[in-house]
Amino acid sequence: MAHSTVEFDARLGRNVLRTVALREAVERDVGDTAAILREADAFYHWLTGPHPVARLILTADAPVDKPTGRLTFRLPTPSRRIENPVQLELLDTKDVTVRVKPVDTEGYVAPDSVTWSAADSTGTATTAVTLTPSEDTLSCYVASGAPTPGVVVTATDPDGNVATITIDVLSSAVASLEMTADEPVDKPAPAPAPSV
Repeated sequence: MAHSTVEFDARLGRNVLRTVALREAVERDVGDTAAILREADAFYHWLTGPHPVARLILTADAPVDKPTGRLTFRLPTPSRRIENPVQLELLDTKDVTVRVKPVDTEGYVAPDSVTWSAADSTGTATTAVTLTPSEDTLSCYVASGAPTPGVVVTATDPDGNVATITIDVLSSAVASLEMTADEPVDKPAPAPAPSV
């Protein structure tokens, strides 16, 4: 089965797009003439029509150290992306970028924008994480705050499609010890000696 690459140019006329769609259907060798025409119609629709978002796919990059404001030199480490995470443990010294991919019913990427929010396990808005959405809104930098379990980060598009991830912000390793003292108190009176 041969495949050709088609780059969409807004200046192409509808007849050119119909020709491209028909050529793609013929190259796919989907069967008889009626099947080829159905395939061409579907491909033409894909080339020309708006595609409503059917679902949002969420991914999370590997957590990274919080910015310190100091210059540091490190060798780059490969980014590990977690596909469709349900829950993520994030140390309070780390931040993470969460991404959403809107797709149509056929699984193709569709244009969309989302709104990001964070809530605790009861559904109340929380400041346990700070959200900084990207300009196109399809990714969000999540900065961890105080250790808090069950922070739900949600991406919602205008049609009501929703993707969520639960983040448990955990305490990192002990960095220092702090010691405090209570007010001095009087010693308790000695117990009376036992009688013989």
